[in-house]
Amino acid sequence: MKAEKLARRAGVSLDYRVGDFGTLEYPSGYFDTAGLIYAHFSPDKKAAYHQKVDKLLKPGGMVILEAFSKSHLKFNQRNPSVGGPGKEEALLSVAEIREYFPGYAILQLEETEIELQEGAFHRGRASVIRFVGRKITQ
Repeated sequence: MKAEKLARRAGVSLDYRVGDFGTLEYPSGYFDTAGLIYAHFSPDKKAAYHQKVDKLLKPGGMVILEAFSKSHLKFNQRNPSVGGPGKEEALLSVAEIREYFPGYAILQLEETEIELQEGAFHRGRASVIRFVGRKITQ
């Protein structure tokens, strides 16, 4: 796997698990970094899951997030091949990121348009939210 090769080259180890995020059990402050790459949660779980990510991060821990923005719906309607959730409630906004991660130094937070070339189901112009933040509170 590419991530494992890169980790070996960098002299670090990876420990990742696949499972249902809602049932994962780890102590508070367990993780150094959380990567949420197109991790769209159902509207009824979105706030709670982002708050769980916050709880699982150590002070000084990092969140790295890229996800479709609420503005993405118009891109999806024009070109279904670009993919993404079809409901605005499942998409993210800059305001929601600020709400879900209030105790963070924001290193990057933007809504931007990009060109996706990620296989047959994610091709074309898209609107995304990008967030990199460092947890500064417990």
